[in-house]
Amino acid sequence: MDWLLGTVEEQAQRELAEYNPKTGQRKQDWGDIIGDKIFGRKEAIDKAVADLHVSNLTDNFETDIKRYGSVVGGEDVSNLSRLSEKNLARRLAANKALQVARSEAGATTGNDITTFEDLSTPEAVRARASKLIKGELDGKAEKKETKEQNRYDKSIRRDERIRSEGRLDRNLERQLSAENNKMQLQLEYARLAQSDRQRTADRKDKAIMALLSGLGNLAAGFTI
Repeated sequence: MDWLLGTVEEQAQRELAEYNPKTGQRKQDWGDIIGDKIFGRKEAIDKAVADLHVSNLTDNFETDIKRYGSVVGGEDVSNLSRLSEKNLARRLAANKALQVARSEAGATTGNDITTFEDLSTPEAVRARASKLIKGELDGKAEKKETKEQNRYDKSIRRDERIRSEGRLDRNLERQLSAENNKMQLQLEYARLAQSDRQRTADRKDKAIMALLSGLGNLAAGFTI
């Protein structure tokens, strides 16, 4: 039979152009239907046509399938027999764009790309990355503001402490000055009191000497 119709693989090559990935079936005319009924090769040919379609897609998109065929949350390209070349190219391009967006977002934000694996479009990935960056910048700005406020508060407390210490120093100086003045006054009072006592003693001594002198003169008068 092969010499008449060709092998299954050869017939699959001829039928490949009639293969419809949406249905997973090849288009058959009445001759194909009758031939399949007579020779009983329909299932074998159908499988060979689908396998040939998958093989061609794999050869043409081998690199991209390896890189972008299994992107988490991306387009499904696992069943190549149900994908046309155009549809496969579109899905791989979408997966590539999604993967690139995740990689760029991870590099930009410093987050692991798994942070973005629940998002299925590049736009959503970029939106989250932008939000994360904005949040980080806002956090840095708030942290800087808090740091500056703390520095300002510390400066105020330092100045207040200096002023307080200055007030204490001035109070201490005034207190020491008052105590010194009090001491000087007390010393002056003591000196004056001592001087008064000395003058009083001197007057008494002079009076006694005058009295003694008078008595001496009196005694001399009696002697003559």
